[in-house]
Amino acid sequence: MLQLYFFRYEVPERHSDDTINVPVYLREKKYGGYSTTSNLFGTPLFVNVTPDSTTYQELYDAVLHKMRRYVTVFQQNGNPEAQDAKKSDDEVENNDTQEEKLEDMNDISLDDSNEGKSSEKAVPTLFTMCTVNSYGSSDIDSLKDDGKALRISGRSYVAVDWYPKMRAKYYDQSKAEETKQHESVDRKVAERKTITLYDCINLFLNKEKLSADDPWYCPSCKEHRQATKKFDLWSLPKMLIIHLKRFSYNRFWRDKLDIKVDFPLTNFDMSKYVMNEGHPPAIYDLHAVSNHFGGLGGGHYTAFCKNPNKDQWYNFDDSSVSSMVEDRVVSSSAYLLCYTRRGANTRQDDLGDEQRMEYDDESPSSAHESTIAGTEDVNDMV
Repeated sequence: MLQLYFFRYEVPERHSDDTINVPVYLREKKYGGYSTTSNLFGTPLFVNVTPDSTTYQELYDAVLHKMRRYVTVFQQNGNPEAQDAKKSDDEVENNDTQEEKLEDMNDISLDDSNEGKSSEKAVPTLFTMCTVNSYGSSDIDSLKDDGKALRISGRSYVAVDWYPKMRAKYYDQSKAEETKQHESVDRKVAERKTITLYDCINLFLNKEKLSADDPWYCPSCKEHRQATKKFDLWSLPKMLIIHLKRFSYNRFWRDKLDIKVDFPLTNFDMSKYVMNEGHPPAIYDLHAVSNHFGGLGGGHYTAFCKNPNKDQWYNFDDSSVSSMVEDRVVSSSAYLLCYTRRGANTRQDDLGDEQRMEYDDESPSSAHESTIAGTEDVNDMV
């Protein structure tokens, strides 16, 4: 059975427009020879800070506060066990790195020189911090605890590098991995509503309000204004081709929609959608379907076509042609639907001028190929 896990991030509330939420990665330092590596662990978190005015200590306290559920914070008057753990980490680092690194790490980890306090009473540092790339895998710049404001922007990513001994003593892995099972897990999955071709047509003909980003230019007032638009059908062709929009595009995501649309094979009645009262009965029968398999990056096309003389459907797959049962025609891969109007002679040579479908600018709306159901419409139906 497939199990899906969702992580919900509690993003701190912004105190003002001047504050930003900064993503924070958790890493553990590893020392060996003359190199130092940092390995990611745990779940990233967010902290709310004020750019260009937040100090190192303020950022440190904010991160520590976010981890209070699974990090045991010792008292400010010092903790012998914490000092021993920090001292052990320093010894490993001092033995495996150059003297220059030793001086830098001592400056970051212990504040024992300016205040006249002994290192035995100073509160040890659980971790150091630096800015990293968006994956948390590469350091960009170290953050120094010098009392000055840090250079952090809305595009910054921060990593906290734990000392191994400090993580072992104060980071509770089991509490950090505790999960809550949402009540929706025990609910029965609601059956997906069947989408019909009639549903798509109704959505296609609905009145649509244009967004502020897509205004209409008014020729009278010479300005762009928000407006509504609506499609109406005045006449329909003898050969009706319906295009199901299966490719979804927006500013953040592109995807293919594999939603099954139930379309009729016979007796497809479009009469009620035609505004022209003198239009002949618009009842159609399906004679071909174009299918698309795959995604946006690539795919494969096939076609289902019906031989009206034999009343038999055939599957055209590249150079292969085979007969097929009618039940397979309706599928989630259907892309183009080709209908023929009943009673229409589709041979162009046999049609008189008065029988041919005329399309001109005077018709409110008519199209030989009709695009049905925009991406947003299909998503709304789901």
